[in-house]
Amino acid sequence: MPDARQLVTTAAVAVLAIAGYQALHGTSSAPAAAAPKAGGMLQPFMRFTGSGSVTMRPDQGTISFSTHGTGATLVAAQSQAGQAMRTLIRALRADGVARSDMRTDAVSGSARPRTGDFAADQSLSVTVRDLKHTGKLLADGAAAGAYSVYGIDFSLGNQHAAYASALRSAVRDARSKADAVAAAAGLRVTGVVSVNETQQQVYQDYGRLAAAAAPGAVQSAIVPVKHGTQKVTAQVTVVFAYAS
Repeated sequence: MPDARQLVTTAAVAVLAIAGYQALHGTSSAPAAAAPKAGGMLQPFMRFTGSGSVTMRPDQGTISFSTHGTGATLVAAQSQAGQAMRTLIRALRADGVARSDMRTDAVSGSARPRTGDFAADQSLSVTVRDLKHTGKLLADGAAAGAYSVYGIDFSLGNQHAAYASALRSAVRDARSKADAVAAAAGLRVTGVVSVNETQQQVYQDYGRLAAAAAPGAVQSAIVPVKHGTQKVTAQVTVVFAYAS
């Protein structure tokens, strides 16, 4: 006579066999889990890339000045370069440059084996908020004893606003393409499924202005500066839903 454990095992095997038969032959009363509902069908879509740009005049710029010093020791060379830098900073401050718009970029010094002395350099980065003073700053920096001048690198103070405008233009471009294709196919765009952006780009249609002056110059003509324009571009890929 079989014991209780054998009876339980036999019953379990029978239940599993019945369930397997129902699954194979579709006799189960439960709905199939994989059967898609009418509203769950994939939505038709079309994908287009749109480009947009905005051209603006720059409203700020950056100039890099450097001073130079030589001496029998590195201390002497740095002292000479530092004195020249202090004179330069005073001249820039007199031209209205705020202290917060001046930043030391580098300080260097080394021996010069060929001449048996030392040379030192210091560089200063200046942000120009009022571009109409750019030429005067370049000239006055050279006159104050700058060893070299590099710039000016123009830029947009509110880069975010310019890029947002370019993005809107790019989305409109993608939508116009979608509308044209949908109309040609007898369809209509019903909505936006997704929008992806690519990295923004900024183009400038002018070269950098470089100037140099020998230390000790007492006066310098105002440097002619052209601001030019900057073009900010954006590109997006938009997926649109459509219907007949």
